[in-house]
Amino acid sequence: MVLRPQRSPLHRLPSPPIFPCRLNPLEFLDPPKVRIAAYALSNTHILLSVSVQQQEDKGTCAFDMDTELWEIVHDKNLPFDGQALPLGGGDHRFIAVACNGGAATAVAMYRMVVGISGITGKKELSIVELQVVASKCRIVPG
Repeated sequence: MVLRPQRSPLHRLPSPPIFPCRLNPLEFLDPPKVRIAAYALSNTHILLSVSVQQQEDKGTCAFDMDTELWEIVHDKNLPFDGQALPLGGGDHRFIAVACNGGAATAVAMYRMVVGISGITGKKELSIVELQVVASKCRIVPG
């Protein structure tokens, strides 16, 4: 559900395109095991990656809160596990638990932006891992 101050306070989101919400009768007997692998809120987009049983990458989709539509924005899952927390400042920086081959490794910083591709005209996710330098007393974003 999404809080929308200009409309009714809460409403149900449509199902994401990467989420297996339509099962055939045989799949009801043994439904796929699905979990939210990673998510973040980047500006006006909810970013979501899922893990379905043993499949590695289902891709990343984004829900545009202005158009209220889901779109696939990346062919791979987000490179972190769980929620990415925004660092503030409006520069699209996030901190999250990095994943390396399916295992959580360390805290990492990312810059994530959903924009329109100049080639295809479709929405795409740009995600860059930023260097984090640790000093004796504090972590300094690079």
